[in-house]
Amino acid sequence: MLSPHYRSARVEYVWQMASVTGEAAAHPVAAESGGFGGAEGILEPGEHATRPHPSLPPEAVVEAQLAALLAEDAATVFAFASPGNQAVTGPLERFSTLLRNPMYRPLLRHRRSTPYRRTMLTSDSYSEVVQIVSDNTGMPQAIEAVYSWELERQGPGAGPLAGCWLTNSVRLLDARPLAS
Repeated sequence: MLSPHYRSARVEYVWQMASVTGEAAAHPVAAESGGFGGAEGILEPGEHATRPHPSLPPEAVVEAQLAALLAEDAATVFAFASPGNQAVTGPLERFSTLLRNPMYRPLLRHRRSTPYRRTMLTSDSYSEVVQIVSDNTGMPQAIEAVYSWELERQGPGAGPLAGCWLTNSVRLLDARPLAS
């Protein structure tokens, strides 16, 4: 950035933070949150939660849902849905059918998922935009799709889910075929 200076311009360096998640790469999780972590209750790189827990940051929830979608594990994806989301999309059998509709089918067995933008909107609200490359489209070619995850930290009235980050919605923002 140039700034005015007596008889000349002066170059000033301005730093800009591109992104911060604020959470450790390994997430400590209590043993009762299910199916991972060994004796220390730590999620190792490449390991994903199977149930909500208050110690999971929102990024880990999106990662867990993407891993479950890759494995076609609708029950785990549904477990991370907020109570309001479950009321609209449930029960589990209906939710499983919904995942096979053309709008969400590319998420199942996708080839690659890449976080595009992570935004902490408020202390209890989070949004993540994810790019998906998938062959599971019902079309002859692969597509690149962009989805938006909206998460909310559950309040004290949520019983056993209090303090957990859960998904309120997943929306398709854009989809285009990849050149063969």
